Amino acid sequence: MVKVLAILAVVDLASFVAFSLAIGGDALNGVSVNGRYFVAMHGYLREVSRSVWYASRIQAISVLALWSLTIALVLAPILRRRGANRRVER
Repeated sequence: MVKVLAILAVVDLASFVAFSLAIGGDALNGVSVNGRYFVAMHGYLREVSRSVWYASRIQAISVLALWSLTIALVLAPILRRRGANRRVER
């Protein structure tokens, strides 16, 4: 399960990077002002359509969520073992 999630997270990150490069930034760094939508990269704004802005925003949030979950699932057993080892040593 963790391996599948990790692969999915890597694919999602790669597609996010490719999409962000293609549209000139991402919506998490961008803004929406008076019905106009801008993606941002390195301080530069680029206007995009509403649908592209929302697609970028959803994909960025999915990357954050998938990576957070993947890291938590990978670290949980490691931290559990460390805690068990400390209890035995005392």
